[in-house]
Amino acid sequence: MGVWIYICRQQASILERVAMNKKVSIIFSLIVLSLVILLIYSQNKYNRSPVEYQINIETADINLKDVHLVKFNNAIYLGANYYIEQKGQYQKVDGLNIKGTIDNVLVLDVAAGGNPFEGQQNNPVRYLGEGGIFNKVKISDDTLFKVHIVYTVDHVKKEYFENLKLSDYRKKLVN
Repeated sequence: MGVWIYICRQQASILERVAMNKKVSIIFSLIVLSLVILLIYSQNKYNRSPVEYQINIETADINLKDVHLVKFNNAIYLGANYYIEQKGQYQKVDGLNIKGTIDNVLVLDVAAGGNPFEGQQNNPVRYLGEGGIFNKVKISDDTLFKVHIVYTVDHVKKEYFENLKLSDYRKKLVN
């Protein structure tokens, strides 16, 4: 009888270990599955294709050209090669201040004192600023790029305001 009790206890112990191993296997499988789902979700969320916006602004006296904004995840990059050009060669532009905001973040801020076109009568163009990266900017196609330009032409102060919907300036990317 003692042998029979010993064998029954051994079988019960084996069954308990098998049941415990099964529980551990199920829990481990659920953890691995959750991590795989989280990894796939984060890769899809954070590795989206960049979106480029190309903006040209015309005022009565000057043009702001080639403002390139590139959206990538929750950041925006302002390209460095934007410039202004004077429309009338015989006007005296004096003092220039350009500001552009997206989601209340100042992404474009340029000021030029004096005549920015001085000495450039044949080609009245001036490259303005440097580019930059702005993090944690929420951008969608409904986002507005708010532009405010203040300048003086022939001693008359002028202001230009415009709210540009970014979707209207989206540039198609070539694959």
